[in-house]
Amino acid sequence: MTLKQILKEIDELRPEFGFSDPAKTEDLDYFSNKVNEIAGILLPEPLAIWFGWHNGQSTTDSLLPEENWNLLNIEESLQAWNYFLDPHNEFLEPYERDWLPLLSYGSSDYLVYDLKTGSLILYWHDDPERGIEYAALSEWALHVKKGLSSQRAAVGTHSILIEQELPENLVIYVSPAEGLKHNQLAREIHQLTDLSLMEVVRKLSSNSMDSTMSWELSTAINSLDRSQLVKKAREVARAMQAYDVVPVLSIKSDTGQVEVINYDDLERLQLKCLTS
Repeated sequence: MTLKQILKEIDELRPEFGFSDPAKTEDLDYFSNKVNEIAGILLPEPLAIWFGWHNGQSTTDSLLPEENWNLLNIEESLQAWNYFLDPHNEFLEPYERDWLPLLSYGSSDYLVYDLKTGSLILYWHDDPERGIEYAALSEWALHVKKGLSSQRAAVGTHSILIEQELPENLVIYVSPAEGLKHNQLAREIHQLTDLSLMEVVRKLSSNSMDSTMSWELSTAINSLDRSQLVKKAREVARAMQAYDVVPVLSIKSDTGQVEVINYDDLERLQLKCLTS
């Protein structure tokens, strides 16, 4: 199966995803000239197919909920590339001239395309190891396609509230199991939510009911917005886990009963919102 075919199937699996339009011919020509100017090579066909598929994305969502990779558009890709090529900028070596950033994880972390080999290399801003993550763009696309297919198959297989009809006033709660003040974690949660930084710090410092953060799905106007609210709750819980803060997750239905759930259940709930 070719790269173009796999990317088309990804579109079919995530029709609601916030992809940007395909790059225009003039944009691809400009990009091709820049690659030739900087690296001295013609634009590899997989990159032409890649940006001809979608020129980045219009949201900060990730294709796979468990992976936080975002597609860069041509301008963003060149901007990140130029940053690494500027000898006056400070970043963790090694970085090769032929590594073109294609996907961003945030915090200056990228999957870069090796213009010489066509492989995708993981550039982690605080780790000098530069291992090959995928042998080719088609391998990355196949990984995403398989992940999306398995998620779709998993919907409706779990026997908790999320398998039932979604109540209009479903509320998701996330709170830390123990009080812990952690400034960096507080900043991350502040960026993920509409809560002020001081409010997040106060919640992380308390193990009372005051520590609970909640997302009310009835405020969402459509299934995609409901799914995004669940995704935000998942990202907050994931941020807590990354700092060894145990998240307590629960959901409340229209009956008023609160049920404790696990992290994976939020992923299923997010998909349920999209398919219900």
